[in-house]
Amino acid sequence: MGAQGRVVVAIGPPAKQDDRLRAVGALAAGLAHDVNNLLTTVAGHARLLAADGEPSVRRRAEAILRAARDGGALLARLLQQARPRALALEPVSLARAAQEALELTRPRWSSARVSVRTDLAEAHVLADAAALGEVFVNLILNAVDAMPSGGTLALTVAHEGTTARATLSDTGCGIPAETLPRLFEPFYTTKGQGGTGLGLAMARHAVEAMGGAISVESKVGAGTCFLVELPACAPRPVALAPLSGLSRARFPRRVLVVEDDPDVRAVLVEMLGAAGHSVRAAATGDAGAAAFLAEGADVVVTDLSMPGLDGRALAAQVKLASPSTPVLMLTGWGESAEPGDGVDFVLAKPCDPQELIRRIDQL
Repeated sequence: MGAQGRVVVAIGPPAKQDDRLRAVGALAAGLAHDVNNLLTTVAGHARLLAADGEPSVRRRAEAILRAARDGGALLARLLQQARPRALALEPVSLARAAQEALELTRPRWSSARVSVRTDLAEAHVLADAAALGEVFVNLILNAVDAMPSGGTLALTVAHEGTTARATLSDTGCGIPAETLPRLFEPFYTTKGQGGTGLGLAMARHAVEAMGGAISVESKVGAGTCFLVELPACAPRPVALAPLSGLSRARFPRRVLVVEDDPDVRAVLVEMLGAAGHSVRAAATGDAGAAAFLAEGADVVVTDLSMPGLDGRALAAQVKLASPSTPVLMLTGWGESAEPGDGVDFVLAKPCDPQELIRRIDQL
């Protein structure tokens, strides 16, 4: 455990799914860039809403930003299932994770005539917050699917000694006894063409990687109950500060933004302008290079994947003309990108807008 109470656990793919998950990863990788661009736009506008909104708006903006971050983390985990990856474990409120998952899934269960009962005692576990949220979301959506005519979903959290337990039960159709042993197998689904068979497999994999266990009991016609058990821990010593508006840049700069997605480009320009920077924008790497050669910039913020010159090629041209000008690259691809070849720093999309402003200050 580090100074901030975080533990990094390296994990690989579950047994027997390597080949098929590699195929899924190859198919999904092409979507990662576009999806992360969408999440970057969502996160940016959430920050801008927080800057100007009333307290109730700020609370909703905080939930939107958190969902965008979790969406990016979910996409990264899906793409990396066939490769070793790391979960960042830190003290997380199990009750809060469960409550947030209920809020995120509210449109599904409220429109399906499902009533929700909760009994959420305070309990903290050493977990990856995004991965834990995905587990709850998956279990809630499965429960809703099991109650097509409506019913009751009950979610409880309890703390007993060194173990924290979350149970999620439904009054749905139940699961046949012969199906239960295979429920957590990758690519096994009872939903026909409507399911991938990855949800519960990924949930089990995540829970076990966090040192816990997940189990299920069910009876046809009487509903299903999932039990998630995780090692309990002390709460985080210092609570995270609530989301506020964008802070002002310590050092206002002339920033050149080069991004081919118009929505991402617009929100980056608005965010950096709100922070106090003087911002110009270009829609392609070639246009960005021309703009830099014509008027210069104190900092260049560029996308990685663009028509014509990509981010690295643009960075090389910037450094050739002005070696001291820092280049910060944003990437929406699932694979990691490293600084080098003219790039001083890399941020993965969707990035926290406040983190982008902080990095520009540092550069």
